[in-house]
Amino acid sequence: MRKIIVSAIIATTALSSCEKECPYYMEGKKCENEVRTNYLGTYDGVLTVGNASDNATSVVSVISTEPKHIKIGNLNAELSSKIGFNIPLQDWVLNGTTFQAEGNGSFENTQLKFSIILTYQGEKGAAAFIGNKQ
Repeated sequence: MRKIIVSAIIATTALSSCEKECPYYMEGKKCENEVRTNYLGTYDGVLTVGNASDNATSVVSVISTEPKHIKIGNLNAELSSKIGFNIPLQDWVLNGTTFQAEGNGSFENTQLKFSIILTYQGEKGAAAFIGNKQ
């Protein structure tokens, strides 16, 4: 009986060590995979700035060895959950004009959504992108 209990404890310990809880930006049985790799690629959709909308493409790529960091077009972003991200305050160049931009967004299934607040010469505006992964 004692041998069975010891075997059960060893088996339980072995299983739990393979299935540990990962940080939100990692996944896999041993937390060996970066979540961001699920989202890398090209997204075709619509960019709305103020009242104007136009077709746009946004490419999600890796910007550093830090597994939380991604680049969305020419915006730097940081994963804040398995599907969400924040866009910290930064310069964003759009059609030759440099804005201050910050915002957030998410990846939902094969869709990328983000919204940002833009500041230009003290005036604030908004922009949003919704696109599907190609």
